[in-house]
Amino acid sequence: MKKIVTILNIDPTKHTLLIKPNITTRGFVLVNENADLIREIENKVAEIVNRTLAGRYNITDLKNQIILELNMFINEKTGRRPMILPVIMEVTKK
Repeated sequence: MKKIVTILNIDPTKHTLLIKPNITTRGFVLVNENADLIREIENKVAEIVNRTLAGRYNITDLKNQIILELNMFINEKTGRRPMILPVIMEVTKK
């Protein structure tokens, strides 16, 4: 099974993405040979998250939005449909 895991650190009080998304793949593409594609996926995930965090959101809706939009994006780029697993960690900075 081809998988993409997106790991996100967000601040739930400030509604911000703390660092760029971390993208990990299993059986989808080799990261070393597809650095440009991985960077495009990171940028797309950051765009989705920042847009969603700007309004009212909950974690489930955010995960579903990432899966929906990233599925379409990756299918357009590669013709593939890997399983997308968003992992969201809420981190409150003081």
